[in-house]
Amino acid sequence: MLAACAAFVLAACSVPEGGGSDAGAASKAVRRVVYFVASDKDRETGMRDFREFTRAVQRAGIDTKDVSLELLNVVGPGAEPARRALAELARRPPDVLVATSQFCLEAVLHTPMHVPILFLSHPDPVALGDVVSLARPGVDRTGFTFFSPVTAKHLETLHDGFPSVRRVGAVVDAYLMGAKWFTDDVHLAEASLGLEVTMFAAGNVAALRRVLATAQAARMDAWYVPVSEITSDDPDQVIALMHALNKPIVYSRVSAVLKGGTIAYEARLEDPFGIWARQLRLILAGVSAASIPVEQPQSFEIAVNLDGSREHRALRPSKAILKRATRIAGAPEN
Repeated sequence: MLAACAAFVLAACSVPEGGGSDAGAASKAVRRVVYFVASDKDRETGMRDFREFTRAVQRAGIDTKDVSLELLNVVGPGAEPARRALAELARRPPDVLVATSQFCLEAVLHTPMHVPILFLSHPDPVALGDVVSLARPGVDRTGFTFFSPVTAKHLETLHDGFPSVRRVGAVVDAYLMGAKWFTDDVHLAEASLGLEVTMFAAGNVAALRRVLATAQAARMDAWYVPVSEITSDDPDQVIALMHALNKPIVYSRVSAVLKGGTIAYEARLEDPFGIWARQLRLILAGVSAASIPVEQPQSFEIAVNLDGSREHRALRPSKAILKRATRIAGAPEN
């Protein structure tokens, strides 16, 4: 087992019934499953998600006598902490590795380890070359993706909720700025909805502050904040900065609306930890990850936040979008 240090910790448990840890059982485990998390500063989220994954494994009926689940929780800025942690893990590779973000997957693929990988992605894993196809990955990895070509749907939801909006600023990272599927969907929405969308590149909070302070940003009627590098790293700060604009903002995650965002259209995956657990069960049973389909969203949710709608006329959503909403947050307008 790896030694604990300031940058990373590898913790093991044998997944006995009830979720407790048993070091003796772990040492006798036939196969090791490493749950790999990397974050700039947040260790607690990785630990919480690992517990959820552990419970999902139990629900999937995986034989807990033969499997050791281990958490590799890397905390530190940049890629170096993850690189060091994976280099040490490669000395004794696991039987299956769970890569909990696109960053984690790419970090693992840069190591000499050749093990089945369960991953999640927000971008299209086929477009990135992570798998050959969703139906049959063709490589020794599978998992699930939140990717669904709904960029035009996000902008349509914004337009339906706030029909007077014409100029929309989109907060994007370097990947989205160059992703053809994203820009094509934006252009489709512009043409069909009569919108003018301007891309604003911001890979971190400091860059976003600079963007929002420009004269060009001030001219925007509303904003679009899809999942990107900045929303993954600093979601609360992004929401707070955007909320201060007092303009309609559409997000691609309902959680943003529950924290103060205006409106969201989200492609939903039910029980993502359960997806991994079921895929893990197949791999442990001898099924190649290359033949296990990558799962993607099958349902969608619209959320609207009414906070601020009394004080700011621009934040008053249409009755049409309120009828379509599956979740409404905030105080209703009289």
